[in-house]
Amino acid sequence: MKEEQWKDYFIPYEQAVEELMVKFQNLSHQFRMKKIHSPIELVFGRVKNINSIINKAKRYGIQKIDEKIGEYIKDIAGIRIISQFEDDIDAVVAMIEQRTDLTIVEKRDYIRNPKSSGYRSYHVIAEYEVITAFGTRKIYVEIQLRTMAMNFWATIEHSLTYKYAGNIPAYIDERLQQAAIASAKLDNEMFQIREEVKQAQTYYSIYREIRNLIQVIHSLGKANSHKELIEKAHRFMSETKEIEKLQNVKNELICAIGNDKVLMEGDYI
Repeated sequence: MKEEQWKDYFIPYEQAVEELMVKFQNLSHQFRMKKIHSPIELVFGRVKNINSIINKAKRYGIQKIDEKIGEYIKDIAGIRIISQFEDDIDAVVAMIEQRTDLTIVEKRDYIRNPKSSGYRSYHVIAEYEVITAFGTRKIYVEIQLRTMAMNFWATIEHSLTYKYAGNIPAYIDERLQQAAIASAKLDNEMFQIREEVKQAQTYYSIYREIRNLIQVIHSLGKANSHKELIEKAHRFMSETKEIEKLQNVKNELICAIGNDKVLMEGDYI
């Protein structure tokens, strides 16, 4: 295909990536709005470039590069979802399986069955329908699911593979193998303390919100009228680790700000 043909060909793939990124990011946002641990930490997306498609086609023994190439190379559109813990990945896979806008055609579990290189990830190949200005089209999308540790290792390994054209020197490959073992150990250690980590993250989130609410009260010039509440909030932030108590203080601050705004608007009228 010529360059102009490639531009047209990529349109539905680019649209699919944009749409799916927004959808998964919204899921993560909804969890956080409810103060629930989100199994989705970060979402990335990309459309494979022309050279990568051609090189992969050669590795697959595909001689003709035309409009049907997407039937053979199923990762032209790619979404990467990063999670904090390994069990989050199972949760995200379950979420994908329940979606009606995606039809799963293949799953590859490289977490329980790592590649010989040490690569760990969970891959889902799904069919996704995009509605373009020129009609609907079903295309394949690859969704990669990784923890932060898995993604760090895979990103480094990918860069080295490109640098050495797939022939990574033995001494570097050995170090990569050791790093893969360390990455797996890190994920396992974090998995063991995940509940503590989740609680700490929730605590810090509420703590930060309380601090911001106090700043809002000061900016409204209402610090003196809410002196006792502000002192209570500071005391709770320094003395208690109980999430429920912090949440109650946060709610009191929100109510105070809401009442002040009503009074200010009334005075203005």
